[in-house]
Amino acid sequence: MSKIYEECIPILGAISYEMFSTNIMLPRKFSEFWGKYHMRAADVLWFNAHIGIGLYLYQRPHLQRAPVKWRVVYSLFGTAIFNFGSVLFWGVCKTLMPESPILRFLFGLSSGVLLLFVGKRYLDYIDFV
Repeated sequence: MSKIYEECIPILGAISYEMFSTNIMLPRKFSEFWGKYHMRAADVLWFNAHIGIGLYLYQRPHLQRAPVKWRVVYSLFGTAIFNFGSVLFWGVCKTLMPESPILRFLFGLSSGVLLLFVGKRYLDYIDFV
């Protein structure tokens, strides 16, 4: 169970986060792909992104000395700020971009990868300072 908690769930959360970016950048295509279940799919991806990133934050070394209730609070806060900030970023960028589905799709995925990469680098840095 520890391996799932430490590695698999955060990885699935990151994948869900990336997939959710398509819902923000290309809502019509996302809806067409998932059909009548598009709202449920979006909710599941959104929830999984929060769980995965929250568990990733919870297990970070810099939070290990914090009391459990504060580790939970910090993890919830971190995942909310990261995920909602990403959605805000994608939403604003989408309004500034041309109406190109390919461009929006690639921007959503690549910016998601970049945000995850920078976030991980930041956490690695503060864990060992």
